[in-house]
Amino acid sequence: MNKILRLSLVCLMTLFFGTAFAQTTFNFNEDYATLFPSLPGTSSNESNDGDFNEFTTCTVNGVSVTVSPLTSGQNANRIWTSTPRLRMYSGTLTITAPEGSNLTRIDFDCGKWHENNTVNTGELTVEDPSATWTGSANSVELTITGNTQFNSLTVYLNGEEPVDISNTPETAYTVAEAIELANSGADLGTNVYIKGIITEIEEISTSYGNATYFINDTESTEGQLEVFRGYYFDGDRFTSEDAIKVGDEVIIYGQLSFYYENLQVAQGSEIYSLNGATEPTPGVDISNTPETAYTVAEANELIAAGEGLETEVYVKGIITQIDEVSTDFGNATYYINDSETTEGQLMIFRGYYLNGDRFTSGDEIKLGDKVVVYGQLVNYNGTYEMTTGSQIYSLNDITSGINNATAEELDSNAPVYNLAGQRVSKDTKGILIQNGKKFLNK
Repeated sequence: MNKILRLSLVCLMTLFFGTAFAQTTFNFNEDYATLFPSLPGTSSNESNDGDFNEFTTCTVNGVSVTVSPLTSGQNANRIWTSTPRLRMYSGTLTITAPEGSNLTRIDFDCGKWHENNTVNTGELTVEDPSATWTGSANSVELTITGNTQFNSLTVYLNGEEPVDISNTPETAYTVAEAIELANSGADLGTNVYIKGIITEIEEISTSYGNATYFINDTESTEGQLEVFRGYYFDGDRFTSEDAIKVGDEVIIYGQLSFYYENLQVAQGSEIYSLNGATEPTPGVDISNTPETAYTVAEANELIAAGEGLETEVYVKGIITQIDEVSTDFGNATYYINDSETTEGQLMIFRGYYLNGDRFTSGDEIKLGDKVVVYGQLVNYNGTYEMTTGSQIYSLNDITSGINNATAEELDSNAPVYNLAGQRVSKDTKGILIQNGKKFLNK
């Protein structure tokens, strides 16, 4: 970060909030060697170099933190080889203000917190896996009762208050300002607005309704900021993989957080604006009727456009390929096209039979059958398909409203034919003709 940007951010914070950063931060992940120089190294499965074998104190800005050795159990209190580095299993963690001053707040940024940890004074508020102590005391003793892993501590003295980093969409932080703000040690427990350009999209999950992507002040991926599992406008779920794209300009509303050593906009953020719009563009209405069923070519064009695909539609075609008809699960995976060729065909993935009924026989559909299928179109990792749950509306012009024939409706002595005009047994499954009328025999 260049000197001008650092100065600009300090001036910005002073202008907005009228106060400078006054808290003291103990960053155990990055500064452990400086804080605890008496330790020969870090502990691991093969080393005990980071174990605290006696009371050990570190001091920053006159504020001291003392780690006790283990008092019970087997694992030593220690600086571990990976983050969170300060790991305690019993004993005490004591924070002491300079003489003549009192502690008023301590933020414990943790990777793991034990629910039975206690303090000797003041009030402890836990938002697992982190916690905040508030009160007024020269010294605070935190008793550790089980596995607790610290990334850092941020300590406030009397007369010091956490800097208010809240802002508005109009004063949204740039990505560079957000990164500088987080690295300055400011209290990050506040949702803020951050603006940027989407530089990379890792995942848009329509199953979970969230997206993981990156933003930056330019189109470069260097120095970008991760938006981890964020939501769409107003916290709504993502319903389309095309809702956002690389190059979009966004304002995000969420909370900055360090996940281990990686700065991110934490899970649960939402998009405030997208390319200047503060609400989603009205969806394209692609709904239709059986009489206006899309051809396969038209369905493929709709999928390629990527709009309105949350709507179920009717698509007509000829069955060109059958991958599976599962009588165990009652569904079938097959392909349809506008002609009998397989080029440009559309997959019908795990669709159901007429009226949404389960398939009970492997010969209920066959190559060359003409169908109208009702379901939701999707681009699944480059494959154009009608997704699972669709149903056949009509099969060779027989609709879901036609049920098995009964003896009263047909002359039981009349011969029965299939669609090829061949005489068949009355027990034959499929679409049959008797007395000049088509019927479906299941």
